[in-house]
Amino acid sequence: MTVWDEEHRARAVLSAACTPGDRRIVGLLQEHPAPEAVAALRHGGGRTPWSARAIETDEEDLAQRAENCGLEFLIPGDECFPSVLSDLDNCGQVNDMGGAPLGLWVAGDPYLLIDSRPRVAVVGARAATRYGEAIATDMTYRLACQEFGAHVIISGGAYGIDAAAHRGAIAAGGTTVGVYAGGLDEPYPRGNHNLFEAIRAEHVAISEAAPGVRCHRMDFLARNRLIAALGQGVVVVEAAMRSGARNTTSWAIELSRPVMAVPGSVHSSSSTGCHQMIRDGKAVLVTDARDVAAVLAPMGRAPMLEIRGVARALDGLDARLTGIREAMPARGGVTSAELAVIRCMGIQEVMAGLAELEARGLVRRRLDGSWQIQR
Repeated sequence: MTVWDEEHRARAVLSAACTPGDRRIVGLLQEHPAPEAVAALRHGGGRTPWSARAIETDEEDLAQRAENCGLEFLIPGDECFPSVLSDLDNCGQVNDMGGAPLGLWVAGDPYLLIDSRPRVAVVGARAATRYGEAIATDMTYRLACQEFGAHVIISGGAYGIDAAAHRGAIAAGGTTVGVYAGGLDEPYPRGNHNLFEAIRAEHVAISEAAPGVRCHRMDFLARNRLIAALGQGVVVVEAAMRSGARNTTSWAIELSRPVMAVPGSVHSSSSTGCHQMIRDGKAVLVTDARDVAAVLAPMGRAPMLEIRGVARALDGLDARLTGIREAMPARGGVTSAELAVIRCMGIQEVMAGLAELEARGLVRRRLDGSWQIQR
Protein backbone atom coordinates (compact mmCIF):
# COMPACT_ATOMS: atom_id res chain seq x y z
CA MET A 1 0.00 0.00 0.00
CA THR A 2 1.01 3.60 -0.51
CA VAL A 3 3.00 5.28 2.22
CA TRP A 4 1.53 8.78 2.16
CA ASP A 5 4.62 10.74 3.11
CA GLU A 6 5.12 14.38 2.15
CA GLU A 7 6.65 13.57 -1.26
CA HIS A 8 3.85 11.17 -2.25
CA ARG A 9 1.17 13.65 -1.16
CA ALA A 10 2.77 16.50 -3.09
CA ARG A 11 3.20 14.50 -6.28
CA ALA A 12 -0.38 13.27 -5.97
CA VAL A 13 -1.58 16.87 -5.88
CA LEU A 14 0.56 17.73 -8.90
CA SER A 15 -0.89 14.75 -10.79
CA ALA A 16 -4.34 16.20 -10.19
CA ALA A 17 -3.38 19.80 -10.97
CA CYS A 18 -0.93 19.61 -13.88
CA THR A 19 -1.41 18.49 -17.46
CA PRO A 20 0.16 15.07 -18.14
CA GLY A 21 3.20 15.19 -20.38
CA ASP A 22 3.68 18.95 -20.05
CA ARG A 23 7.40 19.70 -20.08
CA ARG A 24 6.86 22.56 -17.62
CA ILE A 25 6.35 19.97 -14.88
CA VAL A 26 9.89 18.74 -15.40
CA GLY A 27 11.20 22.30 -15.13
CA LEU A 28 9.09 22.94 -12.05
CA LEU A 29 10.52 19.90 -10.24
CA GLN A 30 14.04 20.77 -11.30
CA GLU A 31 13.68 24.11 -9.52
CA HIS A 32 11.72 22.90 -6.48
CA PRO A 33 11.12 19.68 -4.51
CA ALA A 34 7.56 18.47 -5.04
CA PRO A 35 6.18 19.92 -1.76
CA GLU A 36 7.68 23.32 -2.60
CA ALA A 37 6.30 23.10 -6.15
CA VAL A 38 2.79 22.58 -4.72
CA ALA A 39 3.25 25.53 -2.36
CA ALA A 40 4.54 27.66 -5.24
CA LEU A 41 1.45 26.83 -7.31
CA ARG A 42 -0.92 27.53 -4.44
CA HIS A 43 0.61 30.76 -3.23
CA GLY A 44 2.60 32.18 -6.11
CA GLY A 45 1.19 30.58 -9.23
CA GLY A 46 -1.05 33.46 -10.21
CA ARG A 47 -4.45 32.85 -11.78
CA THR A 48 -3.57 29.78 -13.84
CA PRO A 49 -5.49 26.50 -14.27
CA TRP A 50 -2.68 24.63 -12.54
CA SER A 51 -2.68 26.89 -9.51
CA ALA A 52 -6.48 26.83 -9.30
CA ARG A 53 -6.55 23.01 -9.35
CA ALA A 54 -3.69 22.82 -6.84
CA ILE A 55 -5.68 25.03 -4.45
CA GLU A 56 -8.85 22.96 -4.97
CA THR A 57 -7.12 19.61 -4.42
CA ASP A 58 -6.95 18.41 -0.82
CA GLU A 59 -4.24 15.84 -0.08
CA GLU A 60 -6.30 14.00 2.52
CA ASP A 61 -9.34 13.76 0.25
CA LEU A 62 -7.18 12.51 -2.62
CA ALA A 63 -5.55 9.82 -0.47
CA GLN A 64 -8.96 8.74 0.84
CA ARG A 65 -10.43 8.59 -2.68
CA ALA A 66 -7.51 6.41 -3.79
CA GLU A 67 -8.03 4.08 -0.84
CA ASN A 68 -11.77 3.85 -1.56
CA CYS A 69 -11.01 2.92 -5.19
CA GLY A 70 -8.31 0.42 -4.25
CA LEU A 71 -5.57 2.44 -5.92
CA GLU A 72 -1.90 2.76 -5.04
CA PHE A 73 0.29 5.71 -5.94
CA LEU A 74 3.88 5.08 -7.03
CA ILE A 75 6.57 7.70 -7.53
CA PRO A 76 10.14 7.46 -8.87
CA GLY A 77 12.24 5.61 -6.32
CA ASP A 78 9.44 3.32 -5.14
CA GLU A 79 10.16 -0.39 -5.50
CA CYS A 80 7.53 -1.00 -8.18
CA PHE A 81 7.96 2.21 -10.18
CA PRO A 82 9.23 1.12 -13.65
CA SER A 83 12.75 2.43 -14.12
CA VAL A 84 12.33 2.34 -17.92
CA LEU A 85 10.09 5.40 -17.69
CA SER A 86 13.15 7.49 -16.88
CA ASP A 87 14.07 7.10 -20.57
CA LEU A 88 11.42 9.75 -21.21
CA ASP A 89 13.61 12.33 -19.49
CA ASN A 90 16.40 11.68 -21.97
CA CYS A 91 14.59 11.63 -25.31
CA GLY A 92 13.17 14.24 -27.65
CA GLN A 93 9.69 15.74 -27.55
CA VAL A 94 6.62 14.75 -29.55
CA ASN A 95 3.83 17.32 -29.91
CA ASP A 96 5.69 19.51 -27.37
CA MET A 97 5.25 16.80 -24.76
CA GLY A 98 7.79 14.76 -22.85
CA GLY A 99 9.29 13.78 -19.55
CA ALA A 100 8.71 10.91 -17.16
CA PRO A 101 5.46 10.92 -15.17
CA LEU A 102 5.31 12.50 -11.72
CA GLY A 103 3.86 9.26 -10.46
CA LEU A 104 1.59 6.38 -11.40
CA TRP A 105 -1.82 5.54 -10.01
CA VAL A 106 -2.09 1.76 -9.98
CA ALA A 107 -5.03 -0.66 -9.94
CA GLY A 108 -4.00 -4.29 -9.64
CA ASP A 109 -0.65 -5.91 -8.92
CA PRO A 110 2.11 -3.24 -8.99
CA TYR A 111 4.86 -5.87 -9.07
CA LEU A 112 3.84 -6.71 -12.64
CA LEU A 113 5.22 -3.30 -13.62
CA ILE A 114 8.75 -4.51 -12.85
CA ASP A 115 8.30 -8.02 -14.23
CA SER A 116 11.55 -9.22 -15.80
CA ARG A 117 9.87 -10.93 -18.75
CA PRO A 118 10.08 -9.31 -22.20
CA ARG A 119 7.51 -6.56 -22.82
CA VAL A 120 5.85 -5.51 -26.06
CA ALA A 121 3.28 -2.79 -26.73
CA VAL A 122 0.52 -3.61 -29.20
CA VAL A 123 -1.60 -0.70 -30.45
CA GLY A 124 -3.84 0.19 -33.36
CA ALA A 125 -7.12 1.57 -34.58
CA ARG A 126 -10.12 1.94 -32.30
CA ALA A 127 -12.42 1.43 -35.30
CA ALA A 128 -10.63 -1.82 -36.12
CA THR A 129 -11.71 -4.29 -38.77
CA ARG A 130 -12.44 -7.94 -38.01
CA TYR A 131 -9.15 -8.76 -39.68
CA GLY A 132 -7.26 -6.39 -37.40
CA GLU A 133 -8.90 -7.63 -34.22
CA ALA A 134 -8.28 -11.26 -35.20
CA ILE A 135 -4.60 -10.56 -35.91
CA ALA A 136 -4.15 -8.64 -32.64
CA THR A 137 -5.85 -11.33 -30.55
CA ASP A 138 -3.94 -14.22 -32.12
CA MET A 139 -0.59 -12.40 -32.03
CA THR A 140 -0.84 -11.37 -28.38
CA TYR A 141 -2.17 -14.78 -27.36
CA ARG A 142 0.90 -16.43 -28.85
CA LEU A 143 3.34 -13.78 -27.58
CA ALA A 144 1.99 -14.24 -24.06
CA CYS A 145 2.52 -18.00 -24.21
CA GLN A 146 5.70 -19.66 -22.95
CA GLU A 147 6.53 -20.89 -26.47
CA PHE A 148 7.27 -17.35 -27.62
CA GLY A 149 8.81 -16.01 -24.41
CA ALA A 150 5.77 -15.19 -22.23
CA HIS A 151 5.81 -11.51 -23.23
CA VAL A 152 3.99 -8.95 -21.10
CA ILE A 153 1.44 -7.26 -23.39
CA ILE A 154 1.04 -3.49 -22.99
CA SER A 155 -1.81 -1.50 -24.52
CA GLY A 156 -4.17 1.39 -23.87
CA GLY A 157 -7.47 -0.20 -22.86
CA ALA A 158 -9.37 1.43 -25.75
CA TYR A 159 -11.82 -0.11 -28.19
CA GLY A 160 -10.59 -2.06 -31.19
CA ILE A 161 -6.98 -3.25 -31.34
CA ASP A 162 -6.17 -2.27 -27.72
CA ALA A 163 -9.00 -4.38 -26.33
CA ALA A 164 -8.14 -7.29 -28.64
CA ALA A 165 -4.50 -7.17 -27.48
CA HIS A 166 -5.48 -7.28 -23.79
CA ARG A 167 -7.96 -10.10 -24.37
CA GLY A 168 -5.43 -12.19 -26.26
CA ALA A 169 -2.97 -11.99 -23.36
CA ILE A 170 -5.69 -12.75 -20.80
CA ALA A 171 -6.93 -15.75 -22.81
CA ALA A 172 -3.39 -17.15 -22.92
CA GLY A 173 -3.07 -16.91 -19.14
CA GLY A 174 -0.32 -14.32 -19.64
CA THR A 175 0.16 -10.82 -18.28
CA THR A 176 -1.13 -7.53 -19.61
CA VAL A 177 -0.70 -3.89 -18.58
CA GLY A 178 -3.44 -1.36 -19.32
CA VAL A 179 -2.25 2.24 -19.63
CA TYR A 180 -5.15 4.68 -19.26
CA ALA A 181 -5.47 8.39 -19.97
CA GLY A 182 -7.85 9.50 -17.20
CA GLY A 183 -8.41 8.71 -13.54
CA LEU A 184 -8.80 5.03 -12.75
CA ASP A 185 -11.87 5.66 -10.62
CA GLU A 186 -13.83 6.04 -13.88
CA PRO A 187 -11.67 4.39 -16.56
CA TYR A 188 -12.31 5.44 -20.15
CA PRO A 189 -13.96 4.12 -22.24
CA ARG A 190 -16.88 3.10 -20.07
CA GLY A 191 -17.90 0.50 -22.63
CA ASN A 192 -14.75 -1.48 -21.74
CA HIS A 193 -15.56 -1.53 -18.02
CA ASN A 194 -15.59 -5.35 -17.85
CA LEU A 195 -12.19 -5.47 -19.55
CA PHE A 196 -10.79 -2.96 -17.04
CA GLU A 197 -12.10 -5.04 -14.14
CA ALA A 198 -10.49 -8.16 -15.63
CA ILE A 199 -7.18 -6.31 -15.95
CA ARG A 200 -7.20 -4.94 -12.40
CA ALA A 201 -8.27 -8.31 -10.96
CA GLU A 202 -5.37 -10.41 -12.32
CA HIS A 203 -3.07 -7.94 -14.06
CA VAL A 204 -2.38 -4.21 -13.66
CA ALA A 205 -3.79 -0.90 -14.91
CA ILE A 206 -2.00 2.43 -14.56
CA SER A 207 -2.56 6.13 -15.19
CA GLU A 208 -0.59 9.27 -14.43
CA ALA A 209 -3.89 11.12 -13.87
CA ALA A 210 -5.27 11.27 -10.34
CA PRO A 211 -8.67 9.77 -9.53
CA GLY A 212 -11.36 12.28 -10.40
CA VAL A 213 -9.46 13.65 -13.40
CA ARG A 214 -11.39 13.19 -16.64
CA CYS A 215 -9.40 12.67 -19.82
CA HIS A 216 -9.20 15.01 -22.82
CA ARG A 217 -7.82 14.51 -26.32
CA MET A 218 -4.27 15.62 -25.52
CA ASP A 219 -4.17 13.29 -22.52
CA PHE A 220 -4.30 10.29 -24.87
CA LEU A 221 -1.24 11.61 -26.71
CA ALA A 222 0.55 12.01 -23.37
CA ARG A 223 -0.53 8.48 -22.38
CA ASN A 224 1.04 7.10 -25.58
CA ARG A 225 4.55 7.99 -24.40
CA LEU A 226 4.09 5.69 -21.39
CA ILE A 227 2.97 2.81 -23.62
CA ALA A 228 6.03 3.27 -25.84
CA ALA A 229 8.43 3.58 -22.91
CA LEU A 230 7.10 0.52 -21.06
CA GLY A 231 7.49 -1.75 -24.08
CA GLN A 232 10.74 -3.01 -25.54
CA GLY A 233 9.10 -2.52 -28.91
CA VAL A 234 5.80 -1.37 -30.41
CA VAL A 235 3.60 -3.34 -32.81
CA VAL A 236 0.95 -1.49 -34.83
CA VAL A 237 -1.77 -3.76 -36.16
CA GLU A 238 -4.00 -1.21 -37.92
CA ALA A 239 -3.52 2.55 -38.21
CA ALA A 240 -4.94 5.18 -40.52
CA MET A 241 -2.72 7.90 -41.95
CA ARG A 242 -3.46 10.08 -38.90
CA SER A 243 -3.96 8.10 -35.72
CA GLY A 244 -3.02 7.80 -32.08
CA ALA A 245 -1.19 4.57 -32.84
CA ARG A 246 1.20 6.43 -35.12
CA ASN A 247 1.76 8.93 -32.30
CA THR A 248 2.84 5.99 -30.14
CA THR A 249 5.34 4.94 -32.81
CA SER A 250 6.74 8.48 -32.86
CA TRP A 251 7.51 8.09 -29.16
CA ALA A 252 9.01 4.65 -29.78
CA ILE A 253 11.35 6.11 -32.40
CA GLU A 254 12.42 8.88 -30.01
CA LEU A 255 13.06 6.23 -27.36
CA SER A 256 15.02 4.01 -29.80
CA ARG A 257 12.46 1.22 -29.45
CA PRO A 258 11.88 -0.96 -32.55
CA VAL A 259 8.61 -0.32 -34.39
CA MET A 260 6.77 -3.13 -36.15
CA ALA A 261 3.69 -2.97 -38.37
CA VAL A 262 1.26 -5.57 -39.67
CA PRO A 263 0.29 -5.11 -43.32
CA GLY A 264 -3.34 -5.13 -44.38
CA SER A 265 -5.33 -4.83 -47.56
CA VAL A 266 -4.12 -2.13 -49.95
CA HIS A 267 -7.79 -1.16 -50.26
CA SER A 268 -8.26 -0.63 -46.50
CA SER A 269 -7.88 2.88 -45.11
CA SER A 270 -7.34 1.23 -41.71
CA SER A 271 -3.90 0.05 -42.83
CA THR A 272 -2.60 3.07 -44.77
CA GLY A 273 -0.55 4.24 -41.80
CA CYS A 274 1.05 0.80 -41.39
CA HIS A 275 1.89 0.63 -45.09
CA GLN A 276 3.44 4.08 -45.09
CA MET A 277 5.64 3.26 -42.07
CA ILE A 278 6.82 0.07 -43.74
CA ARG A 279 7.45 1.87 -47.05
CA ASP A 280 9.40 4.67 -45.35
CA GLY A 281 11.55 2.26 -43.37
CA LYS A 282 10.13 3.38 -40.03
CA ALA A 283 8.64 -0.03 -39.20
CA VAL A 284 9.59 -3.66 -39.69
CA LEU A 285 6.94 -5.76 -41.43
CA VAL A 286 5.64 -8.50 -39.13
CA THR A 287 2.84 -10.99 -39.67
CA ASP A 288 2.77 -13.12 -36.54
CA ALA A 289 4.15 -13.68 -33.06
CA ARG A 290 7.27 -15.44 -34.36
CA ASP A 291 8.24 -12.34 -36.37
CA VAL A 292 7.74 -10.08 -33.35
CA ALA A 293 9.74 -12.35 -31.04
CA ALA A 294 12.59 -12.37 -33.56
CA VAL A 295 12.71 -8.55 -33.70
CA LEU A 296 12.73 -8.25 -29.90
CA ALA A 297 15.22 -11.04 -29.24
CA PRO A 298 18.64 -10.01 -27.87
CA MET A 299 21.34 -9.54 -30.49
CA GLY A 300 22.71 -12.87 -31.64
CA ARG A 301 19.80 -14.84 -30.18
CA ALA A 302 17.08 -14.16 -32.74
CA PRO A 303 15.56 -17.40 -34.08
CA MET A 304 15.95 -18.24 -37.74
CA LEU A 305 12.63 -17.49 -39.40
CA GLU A 306 11.34 -20.17 -41.70
CA ILE A 307 10.34 -19.36 -45.26
CA ARG A 308 6.69 -20.13 -44.89
CA GLY A 309 4.43 -21.38 -47.65
CA VAL A 310 2.02 -24.16 -48.46
CA ALA A 311 3.71 -27.51 -47.79
CA ARG A 312 4.07 -29.67 -50.89
CA ALA A 313 4.65 -33.40 -51.22
CA LEU A 314 7.87 -32.76 -53.14
CA ASP A 315 9.43 -30.55 -50.43
CA GLY A 316 11.10 -33.45 -48.60
CA LEU A 317 12.63 -35.13 -51.63
CA ASP A 318 16.38 -35.25 -52.17
CA ALA A 319 17.93 -34.20 -55.48
CA ARG A 320 18.03 -37.79 -56.82
CA LEU A 321 14.33 -38.49 -56.35
CA THR A 322 13.33 -35.00 -57.47
CA GLY A 323 15.35 -35.44 -60.68
CA ILE A 324 13.68 -38.76 -61.51
CA ARG A 325 10.19 -37.43 -60.96
CA GLU A 326 10.83 -34.17 -62.82
CA ALA A 327 12.04 -36.21 -65.82
CA MET A 328 8.68 -37.98 -66.10
CA PRO A 329 6.10 -36.61 -68.59
CA ALA A 330 3.11 -34.72 -67.22
CA ARG A 331 0.80 -37.15 -69.01
CA GLY A 332 1.26 -40.74 -70.09
CA GLY A 333 3.87 -43.24 -69.01
CA VAL A 334 7.60 -43.72 -69.30
CA THR A 335 9.72 -46.83 -68.81
CA SER A 336 12.52 -47.16 -66.31
CA ALA A 337 14.94 -47.68 -69.21
CA GLU A 338 13.87 -44.38 -70.79
CA LEU A 339 14.30 -42.59 -67.48
CA ALA A 340 17.78 -44.08 -67.09
CA VAL A 341 18.75 -42.61 -70.46
CA ILE A 342 17.16 -39.20 -69.69
CA ARG A 343 18.81 -38.95 -66.27
CA CYS A 344 22.08 -40.62 -67.25
CA MET A 345 21.65 -43.08 -64.38
CA GLY A 346 21.96 -46.81 -63.99
CA ILE A 347 18.76 -48.85 -64.46
CA GLN A 348 19.01 -50.32 -60.95
CA GLU A 349 19.35 -46.83 -59.42
CA VAL A 350 16.31 -45.62 -61.37
CA MET A 351 14.27 -48.68 -60.29
CA ALA A 352 15.17 -48.07 -56.64
CA GLY A 353 14.21 -44.40 -56.95
CA LEU A 354 10.86 -45.25 -58.60
CA ALA A 355 10.09 -47.74 -55.82
CA GLU A 356 10.76 -45.06 -53.19
CA LEU A 357 8.63 -42.52 -55.06
CA GLU A 358 5.82 -45.11 -55.32
CA ALA A 359 5.97 -45.69 -51.56
CA ARG A 360 5.53 -41.95 -51.08
CA GLY A 361 2.51 -41.92 -53.36
CA LEU A 362 4.20 -39.71 -55.96
CA VAL A 363 4.32 -42.16 -58.91
CA ARG A 364 2.52 -45.38 -59.84
CA ARG A 365 3.26 -48.33 -62.05
CA ARG A 366 0.92 -48.91 -64.97
CA LEU A 367 -0.35 -52.28 -66.18
CA ASP A 368 2.04 -52.21 -69.15
CA GLY A 369 5.03 -51.88 -66.81
CA SER A 370 5.67 -48.16 -67.49
CA TRP A 371 5.54 -45.46 -64.81
CA GLN A 372 3.47 -42.29 -64.52
CA ILE A 373 3.15 -39.36 -62.14
CA GLN A 374 0.66 -39.83 -59.33
CA ARG A 375 -1.15 -36.58 -58.49
